Amino acid sequence: MLFIIIAGVILIGYAFLIFRRSQEPKEYSKIVLIGLIISVISTIALSNNYIVNLITPPVNDGIAITNNLAYWIIGEGNWTKDLFKKAYDTSTAISFVLLVLYAVMLFLEKKKIVK
Repeated sequence: MLFIIIAGVILIGYAFLIFRRSQEPKEYSKIVLIGLIISVISTIALSNNYIVNLITPPVNDGIAITNNLAYWIIGEGNWTKDLFKKAYDTSTAISFVLLVLYAVMLFLEKKKIVK
């Protein structure tokens, strides 16, 4: 939850800085790109966490969070492999949606510049 709040503050702050300059045309794709980068980094952290817990032999004391970013996203308590997989799948879907949105925004901005 903490990570979502931090990422949201970063995106809102960046959007505020971009839209403050009113002389230049607005480039919404830059905001989506920042969100996409954050989302891809989150997906990598969550996939690492899921895979390590999936292939860890049962000799260990149980499952655990393997990196700080995954801990910030998943939070504390009731950890299961299904929860880790759900977090990874959700993050992957969000990354894919942001990638498509970024491509659409770039296309629309290039089309607007050409006209």
